[in-house]
Amino acid sequence: MKYPYESHIPDSYSEREGTPMERENILYHSFCHIPGIGTRTEEKLWQKGIKDWSELLLYSGEENNILKVSQRHIEEYLQKSEEALATNNALYFQEMLPPSEQYRIFPLVRDSVCYLDIETTGCTSSDVITCVCLWNGANLKSYIRYQNLPSLADELLEYKAIVTYNGRAFDIPFMQRELQCKAPIIHIDLRFIMFSLGYRGGLKGVEKALGIDRKNLTGVDGYFAVLLWKLYEETNQESALHTLLAYNAEDTINLEKILVLGYNMKIDKLALAEPYKMHLSVPLTPQPYYNADESIIQSIKESIEQRNQDTGLF
Repeated sequence: MKYPYESHIPDSYSEREGTPMERENILYHSFCHIPGIGTRTEEKLWQKGIKDWSELLLYSGEENNILKVSQRHIEEYLQKSEEALATNNALYFQEMLPPSEQYRIFPLVRDSVCYLDIETTGCTSSDVITCVCLWNGANLKSYIRYQNLPSLADELLEYKAIVTYNGRAFDIPFMQRELQCKAPIIHIDLRFIMFSLGYRGGLKGVEKALGIDRKNLTGVDGYFAVLLWKLYEETNQESALHTLLAYNAEDTINLEKILVLGYNMKIDKLALAEPYKMHLSVPLTPQPYYNADESIIQSIKESIEQRNQDTGLF
């Protein structure tokens, strides 16, 4: 039996409450992508009232005790920056910005970004991918082992950028090894952004800290996902597969909200004047795409608790 793997939400979801500020770009006010200017120097420049590239170029020609690079050096990189911004060349800024500041490229790629999360049978090199979810802010697709998983590689080619949580260390290596996937070159890994904001641990811990409610999937984690796939393989229960897909979809959809919340928090921390702190609107939460079977979740929770008691973990 083929399972539905693509779903669409109502058009009303895309009607975000955007503001004029959302059409501006923080990159024009950024300096830390210029070699020789770090985030501390950038902050000093903002505090000095230097708020954009044109003002930086003028200031670099004056005698000052902030900049350690020449006006010619700054002029060279600002010209490259202007060309990149004019052509939406986010890759240039990804290569030039520190990892913790790469959130600044998001406005350049938001119209062609996919949020991705994978589930596997484990974490070793012998384990395999069981399902993958892609969310683009409006549509969700699930890719399932033994069904449509190989088509993921072609789908990724449709996007300029990819957003993951710890994808550099986990999702992308798995995909490259098993599917020979070429992920979009522009990759925003939320782990680094949230770490720079003081958030530690995995995706679920960050969601909890941000107040993101997983409802009936609260407490379900990666180990659950392993057991759900095992149950599906052993019994062919549709409900087990749909519960796994619901969990995977929740992980993926929440990446967009975490990125926007993280982006806004990073913007708030900048020493830049308030009129230039361009916040993004937080996306609405769509209705669930798959129905998670609460009886299966409860059964797995009880079996895990029993195993922990038997092994003396409780």
